Amino acid sequence: MLPQIQATGDIFFPANWSASLLGSYRSKKAATQVARFMEENQNMNPLLLNKVRQASSRLRLKLH
Repeated sequence: MLPQIQATGDIFFPANWSASLLGSYRSKKAATQVARFMEENQNMNPLLLNKVRQASSRLRLKLH
């Protein structure tokens, strides 16, 4: 869905959407799911993946 959001929204929408979606999660389970998403979607637009990476930075700390 993220590529569709990029195609139909303004330039800031993917970052805001990712931050809103991931910002309230704090569990290790959520961190694992985001890591899996990143692994499974390596061919996605790198700018979009960076938005997800930035939005999940606090969450990814749960994996370490």
